[in-house]
Amino acid sequence: MRNDALRAFRVDRISSVAVTAEVPAPRALRSADLDIPQGLVHRLSLD
Repeated sequence: MRNDALRAFRVDRISSVAVTAEVPAPRALRSADLDIPQGLVHRLSLD
């Protein structure tokens, strides 16, 4: 994974969590950093 990459998680799919001592490094985010361009993400189908 690139150091400047962001990951997104669907919170409705998380079934359990675990507390760790891991702390992400602070960084400034612009609103453009949080925008997901149309067509970049595709819905997964298991049909």
